[in-house]
Amino acid sequence: MKWKVIIAVIVGLVIAAVVAVPAVYRNLDEKYQAAHDPIRMQHVDEIAQIAMAYTEKIGHPPLHDLSIENNRPFMVLIGRSNEEEDAFAKVKAL
Repeated sequence: MKWKVIIAVIVGLVIAAVVAVPAVYRNLDEKYQAAHDPIRMQHVDEIAQIAMAYTEKIGHPPLHDLSIENNRPFMVLIGRSNEEEDAFAKVKAL
């Protein structure tokens, strides 16, 4: 009889851990990512300033030759979701 109780408790703890660990990880990851979004935006601004300075000095934007080769314009968006990419696309520098 004791073994059944011990096994039930162990199974319950395993199930609780299986449910709790992903939820806790997801929450911590979201906080971590959100804390780093301002840093990423700062990097985007710095990259945009470098690209604009390059354009002023050389006369065309970086990778311009590559876009002409493929005969298609392209844009690099940095985001974790479509919503973030849409928000980044509205940034003046981009």
